[in-house]
Amino acid sequence: MSLNIHIAAATDRGQVRTQNQDFHAYQVPHQGCIHPKGILLAVADGMGGYAGGQQASRLAVDTLMCTYYSRPEALIQESLEQAVLEANTAVLDRAATEPALHGMGTTLTALVLQENAVCYAHVGDTRGYLIQAGEITQFTQDHSLVADLVRAGIVMPQDAGKHPDRNIITKAVGVQPVLDIEIAILPGGLRAGQFYLLCCDGLHGQVSADEIKSVLQGEDNLEAACRRLVNLANARGGPDNITVLVAKVNKSEQ
Repeated sequence: MSLNIHIAAATDRGQVRTQNQDFHAYQVPHQGCIHPKGILLAVADGMGGYAGGQQASRLAVDTLMCTYYSRPEALIQESLEQAVLEANTAVLDRAATEPALHGMGTTLTALVLQENAVCYAHVGDTRGYLIQAGEITQFTQDHSLVADLVRAGIVMPQDAGKHPDRNIITKAVGVQPVLDIEIAILPGGLRAGQFYLLCCDGLHGQVSADEIKSVLQGEDNLEAACRRLVNLANARGGPDNITVLVAKVNKSEQ
């Protein structure tokens, strides 16, 4: 028995924003099998005004995708970390050469699915979730002011979504030359029946983790499930751009 990955995504500008500053992408080097360096997925949520936010998120993800596979001999965690650092430099350099883009930056959550390991790198308040055995787990940590207050016991978790400072992030790609990246290998590796989901705060701010799990497990069509999640966030006001990227692990008999 071997595994294959089905990937689907959906994105929308939401009900309030005039433009979509999110960007997402994935790369499957060889269809039908898992490349030695794995399958790479990423979601970014740009900031810094319309032009800056759009450029920062796209530039960060494009740089990540180009850089990650450039060192085939390197370990996946090392390659992923270096790719995020390259993305940080690319955004900083672009902002330095174009005054109109000064102050731009982006969140970034990237995930590598390799046959023997799953690795993620994360900066900001985009999120990564794993659904398996009927449970959903957020494997990333929000890098935001309110999340810090929750972890310190100052704000209750149930109040975080209504806090006036909930949109203030404490880490972003392209803001400082030195970037502290949350990066780790997830325990357990790939297993048939798993869902890996990356999303921006436009989704997780409106749709709970349990609702995300219910939609993904209740819909056979992965593309339709992604669209349902976006529609649900929009039905609750859609105050921000909404992006969701999902990978489902299936078994294939060969």
